[in-house]
Amino acid sequence: MFHAKNKGKINKGEFKMVTATRPENKVKIGPTQLLINNKWVESASGKRFETINPSTGEVICDVAEADAADVDKAVIAARNAFNQGDWPKLSATQRGQLLYKLADLIEANIEELARLETLDNGKPYQDSLNADLQLVIACYRYYAGWADKIQGKFPATDPIFVILVTNQWEWWAKSFLGTFPY
Repeated sequence: MFHAKNKGKINKGEFKMVTATRPENKVKIGPTQLLINNKWVESASGKRFETINPSTGEVICDVAEADAADVDKAVIAARNAFNQGDWPKLSATQRGQLLYKLADLIEANIEELARLETLDNGKPYQDSLNADLQLVIACYRYYAGWADKIQGKFPATDPIFVILVTNQWEWWAKSFLGTFPY
């Protein structure tokens, strides 16, 4: 972004470059494995790949690389959790309460999550903090509010419940919400 010194008048040589600053606190890098069946596991192939900070080109860390065998395991685990886990036993109100709780947890950890998002995709910290995460929180709260608004219709029984993430800091929440089975 460029900023003119003379109140909008453009004079050659009088521009100052304004750059985004990095968040001051270091980001804690968590598990770098795949989350399948509520457990952190290495990929079946053992493959890993580097995650690169796009603003510096430096390697952040290396993470497990999922392949077809890992996808199959994740789909089976999701199906079993949906059919035999706690979710189908919960009332619509309880499901909504869990979504509110998730939104509250994201809000409670918003600064750390914003630093992770910024590190992973190179966008300005303020965008991650004040736009992306605010929208994620609002979206979860929106759907939580609808969870117990029964209108005589039954939700589909086939859950599209598996999120395959090759990069643990991708904004899974944005794509996840559109396929959440109520």
